[in-house]
Amino acid sequence: MTSRITQLTDEQIAALTTTRDAWLAHGLATSPANRPEAEAGVAEAYRAAGLEPPRLLIWVDSPMAGAIAAWMLT
Repeated sequence: MTSRITQLTDEQIAALTTTRDAWLAHGLATSPANRPEAEAGVAEAYRAAGLEPPRLLIWVDSPMAGAIAAWMLT
């Protein structure tokens, strides 16, 4: 039987702000990506899920360019 967390510890509550700020900084970052590191992370995530990693990753300069590229590839 899986147990459900119903309350956070004081330590977990204290870590929320730091964790939120770190992930928010990642999400709002505009610096260039470390592409080799990102591609290795994608491959690792696929393998962890029991899937074959993609053979090709397409990089674009913005979310809008990504949307256009996805539209063009479908």
